[in-house]
Amino acid sequence: MSTAADRPGQGEDVRGNPGADYREPADDASPDELEADIARTRRELGETVEALSDKLDPKAQADKQVEHLKHRARDQVDRARDSAQSRLTHARHVVADPGSPVPALIAAVTGAALFAAVGLLITRLR
Repeated sequence: MSTAADRPGQGEDVRGNPGADYREPADDASPDELEADIARTRRELGETVEALSDKLDPKAQADKQVEHLKHRARDQVDRARDSAQSRLTHARHVVADPGSPVPALIAAVTGAALFAAVGLLITRLR
């Protein structure tokens, strides 16, 4: 049996130990109280063993890690898609703006590339 010194007192942090706020039955406890205490202890022990076995199961840990990585990958794909859509929308606005020099620049670059390609083709054919 534990003494009062073994049990947490008022104001002590008992969050790390789920059964820490439990008080043992008194020495003069009835058989029903003792049986209830034993049942509670068995239940807590079963929960503890289950939690430990989950933490030590390699397949469960691998599955958890795979799910975590899938979630991260989905988030990254979503962010990349949003970024691409935003840039495309911005590019459309820039090109559609009548005062923007971008359409003229695109036309000039395209024309120069076409002129160079035709010149290269003519040179090779000779």
